[in-house]
Amino acid sequence: MKRYRLLSILVIVFLCFYCQNQLSAKEFNLKEFKEKIPELLSATNAGTEFWTIFNPNWETDITDLMLYISSQSETNVTLEVPGKGYIRKKKTVPNDIIELKLTPSLGQCYRKTDRHHPEPDSVYPGYGVHVFSEQPILVLCASRADYSSDSYLALPVSSLGNEYVVASWPDIADDSLQYLSCYTAIISPYEENIVSFTMGGTKSSKTAGGQLPGETRNYNLSKGDVLSITSLGHLADLSGSHIKSSKPVSVISSNFCAQVPVETPYCDYMCEMELPFYTWGKHYFYTPIYGRLKNSIIRIFTKEAGTTLYRDGIQLAKLDSASGLKNVGWLSIRADEGAPRPIVFSGDKPIYVVQYNCSQDDDSVQSDPFMMVLPPYEQFQKEITFNTPGIKGGGGFSINYLNLVYKASETDSIPEDLEIGLEQGGQFVWRKLLDIDPNPGQSFSILINGKKFSNKTIKLPADGVYKIRANDPFCVYAYGFTPWESYGHPASAALWDLSKNDYIPPKPTWTLTCDGTVDDGIVEDLPNDSINRSNLYTIIFQSDSSFNFEFQYDDFIPREVSSTKWYANVIDKRKDAKAVVSFIDGSGNDTTIEINYYSDFLNIKPDVDFGKLKIGDTVIKEVWGYNEQSHPIMIDSLILKYNDKGFELLNQNFPLILDEGSSIMFRLRFIATK
Repeated sequence: MKRYRLLSILVIVFLCFYCQNQLSAKEFNLKEFKEKIPELLSATNAGTEFWTIFNPNWETDITDLMLYISSQSETNVTLEVPGKGYIRKKKTVPNDIIELKLTPSLGQCYRKTDRHHPEPDSVYPGYGVHVFSEQPILVLCASRADYSSDSYLALPVSSLGNEYVVASWPDIADDSLQYLSCYTAIISPYEENIVSFTMGGTKSSKTAGGQLPGETRNYNLSKGDVLSITSLGHLADLSGSHIKSSKPVSVISSNFCAQVPVETPYCDYMCEMELPFYTWGKHYFYTPIYGRLKNSIIRIFTKEAGTTLYRDGIQLAKLDSASGLKNVGWLSIRADEGAPRPIVFSGDKPIYVVQYNCSQDDDSVQSDPFMMVLPPYEQFQKEITFNTPGIKGGGGFSINYLNLVYKASETDSIPEDLEIGLEQGGQFVWRKLLDIDPNPGQSFSILINGKKFSNKTIKLPADGVYKIRANDPFCVYAYGFTPWESYGHPASAALWDLSKNDYIPPKPTWTLTCDGTVDDGIVEDLPNDSINRSNLYTIIFQSDSSFNFEFQYDDFIPREVSSTKWYANVIDKRKDAKAVVSFIDGSGNDTTIEINYYSDFLNIKPDVDFGKLKIGDTVIKEVWGYNEQSHPIMIDSLILKYNDKGFELLNQNFPLILDEGSSIMFRLRFIATK
């Protein structure tokens, strides 16, 4: 006599239904998803990997190098300085700011005071500040010292370029007792990156390494390396210097303590992250800084010889070279000699414009210098998310302003659709700007593409994360003050490749097997015309909208390849799964797909014990199959694993459809044969 026990694992269900390899609207609204986070589905300053650095600041008893990070998702953020063995991790809070802090010894290539001679031009191995995350984040960097501060908007690796022009400010010290140099730091996110630096500035400028105007030097950078170039000499300037690299790089320019205009007290630290060539446009909207009695200083740079510059449509100058020397390839002027007003600066070829807030003695208004790159009109956005350089409850600047450049309504008022999102309890509450303050601000004096624009200054109520949206593209500059300190940077930056005429999104293809695997995924950017194609920018696995899927893709250098492979697989094949993936090209075109896997797992229970039987005994037992999925299951057939050992399934009423939450009874007969 033997005891026979049939476990549920002996029963295998074969379900022959269509594998769900499709873009499905079930439980997922693609249009709603794209409207929710439009700025994350384009080429912007949001990203998952950043390489940056802080150039030396005038150190005081308290000097903090701050990274203010926000995200729409909860995501793990890692901050590391590989060459110094430093690493720290922190998790974001959705729609709030977290701060990460570095000391000058960790975040700068070297430390100095105003009395220390600057270090020669050098490569610092692995000194780059590396920030990366699972989901897109916004990163704002601020160097905070007593009476000496500025900030910049960090650009992700996916938005970097291979060609830049330096915008800095001259050293106003005597360079015998005091050194207030300007700096440019070049950080490589890649191995074997050949970087060339061609010195610009003025005829009398030179670097701390002895490089003179017009001279080119080449450097070989590895991943995480920082090339630090420093000016040396009274009024030496790095502005107009040309950077070219074999692979994309980050570029941070600064001044140790700048007087703007030159020889106008008091000085302050200034820094900015340069914008690559491919982002440059032809029209820039300058706006005056709130409370100032004079216009700011601006610098205009060219990338093509013979570029004609205009101020409000009137010719300003024609420059003979592509950047290089002052007044030959770039200009440094006051925006206008009259009262502060908004102005449009243009070029007949792409240009680059940087604004410099002036020193206090320029107009006897308490303020301090900062530098701010201006995004071109061609990069204006319809929705942005941004955060202040400070967390709720302290640590930021006393006052935070926005200069909002927007398309005015037909009555020259604020349009009804222009709204600001105020964060409350982790969510955004939208309010019409017209209801908050109907004052339209100042109008620009000329039309751009037949459209009239205005500038409105907004004082933010507190530190935090904000949104702005409108039907027509706009631009926002962020700046602020604490007594004897200041900051300024674009609130957000679109970084579309304006050198390409690409309006076609990437095309992903794949096959989802019945076991929930994609091992043949390929995405290819279009068009096939390499002249106009902007190439792949980034791929985002939208984890907040996905579940029970793993995703990965073959790494690539953004904007340099047109296709790559990608892979996905279901983690637990007994459960349903969904993957939402966005593929974005360098012109901001995107394709977002949804892949659904519908599990065919049927839970069979209970375990069946047939007891002790004699040869020839027959026993019939009942087991149940439960559909615990969120969808019907089509059962084509059911086969016993050990069909030839005396077991028999009595009710073979297949095929059948078992609704979600339903169950079915199976009758099993066993005849003991041995």
